[in-house]
Amino acid sequence: MIVQPIFKSTAAERWLPVAVIVAASVSFLFLIGGTLCQGQLFDPPTPSVDDEIERLTQLLGSDASLDEKGQACKKLALLGDERCVPALAALLGDERLSHYARYALEAIPSPAVDQALRDALKHGEGRLLSGVIGSIGERRDRDAVAALASYLLGKDEKVASAAANSLGQIATQEAADALLKAVGSAKGARAIVLHDACLACAEGLAADQQPDWAKKIYGVLLSPSASRHVQLAAALGMLHIASPEKATAQFAASLKSSNEVEFEAAICASRELGGDDVTETMVSSLANAADTRQVQLLEALGQRGAVVELPRILGVFNQGEPAVQIAAIACLGRIGDETAVPTLVQAATNANPRVAAAALESLHQLRGEQVDSALVELLKKSTGGQRLAIIESLGRRQTGAAVPLLLALMDSPDEATRVASLRSLAQTVDGDSFPLLLDRVPASKTESDRVAAIAAAEAASRRMPDTNAVADLIAERLKSWPPEFRPQLIDLLGATGGEQALALVESVAAGGPADLQDAATKVLGQWITPDAAPVLYRIAASDHKFKGRALRGYLRIARQLNLPDAERVAICRQASEIAERAEERRLILEIIERFPTAEGLDLAIAMLADAELRAEAATTAISIAEKIKEQHSQAAASAAQKVLAASPSEELERRARALLQ
Repeated sequence: MIVQPIFKSTAAERWLPVAVIVAASVSFLFLIGGTLCQGQLFDPPTPSVDDEIERLTQLLGSDASLDEKGQACKKLALLGDERCVPALAALLGDERLSHYARYALEAIPSPAVDQALRDALKHGEGRLLSGVIGSIGERRDRDAVAALASYLLGKDEKVASAAANSLGQIATQEAADALLKAVGSAKGARAIVLHDACLACAEGLAADQQPDWAKKIYGVLLSPSASRHVQLAAALGMLHIASPEKATAQFAASLKSSNEVEFEAAICASRELGGDDVTETMVSSLANAADTRQVQLLEALGQRGAVVELPRILGVFNQGEPAVQIAAIACLGRIGDETAVPTLVQAATNANPRVAAAALESLHQLRGEQVDSALVELLKKSTGGQRLAIIESLGRRQTGAAVPLLLALMDSPDEATRVASLRSLAQTVDGDSFPLLLDRVPASKTESDRVAAIAAAEAASRRMPDTNAVADLIAERLKSWPPEFRPQLIDLLGATGGEQALALVESVAAGGPADLQDAATKVLGQWITPDAAPVLYRIAASDHKFKGRALRGYLRIARQLNLPDAERVAICRQASEIAERAEERRLILEIIERFPTAEGLDLAIAMLADAELRAEAATTAISIAEKIKEQHSQAAASAAQKVLAASPSEELERRARALLQ
């Protein structure tokens, strides 16, 4: 046997110390603080923009995926310059990448792009050609006008439409000339596209301070062969490009024009044009205009809201047909002042109900304290229909200064006046005058008066800021009013609301006369805030005559009012403990199914013990479990097992097993 010397080593063994040293050195470098620990020595260098452009450009010509090339085009839209144009242009004929390439080319500010797109026109067709044409339009390449014009009357409708739209975007004299030549022979859908392109071209020329060419286009589009909306747009364009010194004269000419489109354009423009001269021109045109034009002028004047000498509007109103009168009335409502009040009051009694209604609406719209004062003064000396119109207007305007007069008119010998005054007082009384309105209920002369007084007191009570003060007034009258009127006081407490009113209703419901208990439990059942819930529960849980009604009112709060889920389920749980009728327990099931929660599911499962409602409780439980299974999977599974144990129908069994899976 040959024994090797112990100090003789193999090649691998000789290099082992070196490897250990290198490894230790590398580890040491990573442990050093400062910039070395930040990894800066080991991060690859950030490529320059030039390097990135070159990389992306090369990628476009490689066998990279469609997505990679698309992303490269998007990046070149931000970084690219003329160096990448050839690579992008090579993709214009690619069905899958053409739109990516055009997206990038449209953003590169280089004449080479325009040349590449013009070159692409020679080889493209169909959708790809339309896309290239669209990109040329986006770049407003003036040198492409002649080429684009050659497509306007071609067989391909989409290509022709793209060419028209692009020429409209380029908006040069040459583009306008090409479009106008094509318009003359175009029909149908192509004519529509060309008209729209002409309008765009005219707007572009006007923006480039070439109004004469814009006017030339608009003049062609005013032809009767164009659709009405195109003619209207052209007429409006004419008004917009008029020089300041000629604008008013042209506006006036359009208002007087026999061409209805030009007149309509002037009306449209009036909503944009400012200045007293425009308003004066419109008012001056009123007198000799036809009825239909008077209506349009009056509507436009009202929309301008400019100051107008009202007698000139009133002159048109007095001589016009009903449609003109209505327009004049609406105009007065927008721009009028107190001087229009007598005319509008008189119009409110017009035999034509549309005229009368318009007048009342305008009386409501008139702004200013002087208007209220004028109405109050006019009320003092008015009679008949005008008095009724003024009373209604004062109510709609909530004119507090009219309250003394309205209170006095409650004793008018005319029933219509009494009823109208009560309705108006509903909207005008304050806390000091409310008791006088309230006491009108038992003092009513007729049944109509009483109904109006109750309605007025109820509406007014809802407006009173101090609900406790109203409740005190009603508490006093519960002792003094004749018995037949006291149920109405309970209804008023419901309309008033508030803590004190609720306490008073509960006391009446608990220990008042039978007729008042009836009224009080009805009011509690319709209480509009959740604070009635404890009151209703106390009545429902007692041996009260109307405990069933109270329980239904208690559940109504859970069903209709906005409550936290926990409170809603608590109401349902308490109700289930005292409910004596099956229909009441069904209502509980309906509520917890409508608002599905894990707590409601527990209640539905508990109600499986009710033999009369077991099937309905099972259905509710499964329905809730299906809705909450994502958030409460264990509860849903447990409910499904308990429903299965209750021998459900085949359908419920299927749904329960699905929940378990």
